This record gives sequence, C-alpha cells and structure tokens, in this order.
Amino acid sequence: MRRRAPPSPSNGSWTTTSALLGVPGASNTFDTVSYMPSTLANFDIGIQALLTNRWEFKFDYGLSLGNNYTSQAGMARFAVHF
Repeated sequence: MRRRAPPSPSNGSWTTTSALLGVPGASNTFDTVSYMPSTLANFDIGIQALLTNRWEFKFDYGLSLGNNYTSQAGMARFAVHF
C-alpha cells in the first residue's frame, strides 16, 4: 500500500504513507515526511562554448534557496561533433 498526499499549504510538507508487505500486525505502516519552504528562489546560470566546429563545452549551475533550505546542482558536458 502506498499513498501520496499533495503538499499541504498549512504546514508546507509532503507526507508519504508506506507499508511493508508480508509483515504481520496492524502497525506495519510508517510515514515519511519531507518539509518544504513556502517560498523558493531559483537561480540558474550556464555557459556554452563551441570551438573549431567540432568541440563543445557546456557548464551549468543551479541554486535554489528557501527558509532553512538550500539545493545546488551542477553539470559539465564535453562533446566532440563528427
């Protein structure tokens, strides 16, 4: 059994209730709660360079900020076109 509830605007959390199959007893369910900030700011920046019609370099960086929340992502790509 698995149930997902949408984020609640009142407490800013996401709750997933799960159960372990094959476990006897009525208390085999558990909740996983993820808290989210009510406001989130996203910043993204990237650069791409094409050199001598064959080489490509690409770098991206993303930052998300909220109340007691920080998420960062980075990506680097190198390609040789033929």
